Amino acid sequence: MRLRFPVLALALLAPAAVPLAVAGPASYAAAEGTGADHAHDAPVTVTTDLGTYVVDPVRSGPDVPAYDRRDASSAPLARQRSLTLNSNPGSERTIYLDFDGHRVAGTAWNSESGLAAQTYAGWSLDSDPAFSATELAFIREVWLIVAEDFAPFDVNVTTQDPGEDAITRDGRNDRFYGTRAFVTNDDEPLEVICGNGCSGIAYTGALANPDFHADLQPAWIFGQIQSSMTPKPVAETISHEVGHQLNLQHDGRFGEAYYEGHDIWAPIMGFSDFEPVTQWSDGAYSGYSTDDDFQAIDDDIATIADSGAPLRADEAGSTVQTAAATPPGSAVITSRTDVDVFALGTCTGSFTVTADPAAFAPNLDIELRVLDASGSTLATDNPPSFQQGDDLDTAGGMGASIVTTGTGQPLFARVDGIGTGNPSTAYDDFGSVGAYTLTVDGCEPDPEPETTVPGAPTIGSPVRGTKGRPLTAGIRWSPPSSDGGAPITGYVVYFARVDAFGNELKSFFSDELPTDRRSANFKVARGLYRFQVVAVNSVGESALSVPSTTVKAR
Repeated sequence: MRLRFPVLALALLAPAAVPLAVAGPASYAAAEGTGADHAHDAPVTVTTDLGTYVVDPVRSGPDVPAYDRRDASSAPLARQRSLTLNSNPGSERTIYLDFDGHRVAGTAWNSESGLAAQTYAGWSLDSDPAFSATELAFIREVWLIVAEDFAPFDVNVTTQDPGEDAITRDGRNDRFYGTRAFVTNDDEPLEVICGNGCSGIAYTGALANPDFHADLQPAWIFGQIQSSMTPKPVAETISHEVGHQLNLQHDGRFGEAYYEGHDIWAPIMGFSDFEPVTQWSDGAYSGYSTDDDFQAIDDDIATIADSGAPLRADEAGSTVQTAAATPPGSAVITSRTDVDVFALGTCTGSFTVTADPAAFAPNLDIELRVLDASGSTLATDNPPSFQQGDDLDTAGGMGASIVTTGTGQPLFARVDGIGTGNPSTAYDDFGSVGAYTLTVDGCEPDPEPETTVPGAPTIGSPVRGTKGRPLTAGIRWSPPSSDGGAPITGYVVYFARVDAFGNELKSFFSDELPTDRRSANFKVARGLYRFQVVAVNSVGESALSVPSTTVKAR
């Protein structure tokens, strides 16, 4: 077994009475036993000059073999890219997974905890500071887990140093900010900050704090004191600590500080190292309790979105009328109310639709439906989720696939995140959110409608100017019957001075007139005038309308 203490909670008086959240403490020693029963002694409350924290008892977990990814060279993402991974490049928010050391100076960790201002070592599986192929594969898997946890949110989870400007928030008007999740094996901060007794520690509400943001960085993840030397505990601790920075409190049960979950599920803000399905929670399981009071509502997703990491924009509507084209890459279910509907095109004969969640450690459990043009369900797939042998990272049955037959009609795919029963015995749809890919084999996508120039406007009667000067003449018109598949953006009037026989003497044209205009008058010289009008859209100008009758300027 691995021994691990659960999370501590500590409230500091300065700066600005920002509370501190601590995960741990942990012991890296091995213990006897099977891990079937975990110890839960009463927590100890300790008061210091800086505030009060709770030391929670030792919790044990099952034995897990040391990480040995011998097939790292064939991993889906190349090893050399492990330190340049980005989940959502271009986002205004950043979660930087820092594995290679960092200087900590001028922060509350220095002024309030007494930590020396210096550079602290990064993370390693051995004593060599250079990353081996195995360590790079380890980092990649940590990133995959954390990126999936934060997939519903408009935030970039990255292993590539984004620079301080992308992390530090400089006042309320600064939109570009985030956090540094510092993964370290350095014993000095572990001893100074929490007396060798925590696996992670972070200030609550730090990610979006506009006044003391730099003071409250980084979040600490102590790699040498995790429940096992595998990627999952490191990743779960990162998401847990960043969760605290986003104002999340602990998920406990019946007064126990950290709920370990049930069946194959555990809450991220509980103790989620040893279940393959780990999700954000709303406390819907029986006996929910928390020892904290800084989260306004028991809804992790809403709290994260309100605390600096907003939800991503929706890629598709939830009905056949608002369906999107099948996405070329991944899409995301962001909440229990988010349903994505995609147009498959015209399907004839046998075809297959597949919705795959994240390939590694998915949070999203998918229900897939095929709909007809009326929105009626023609086929559904929702396989039960299950643990795959000893795999604690990736549950089976999280994706869905349908093989059915089309008769030449347009069809649609509907993707929804669902649960697998009661939240007290399995899990419901609240935390079933995350990334997925949709693939279709055997349907021809409907051709994009051709966009052309608009039809010609209908010309109306010319308008003589009023008596007196300046001399004017004008024209009325009606919109064309067709906009060419693109909205009309305006009209241009072409007109000419003509002789008594209709021969053109001099031609003119107007600036583009607003789309709501239906008439125009122009200052002109004495004479006869004839008008034509064109409509304009994004493709170009329509053909000229038929010529108007001539009118004498006055």
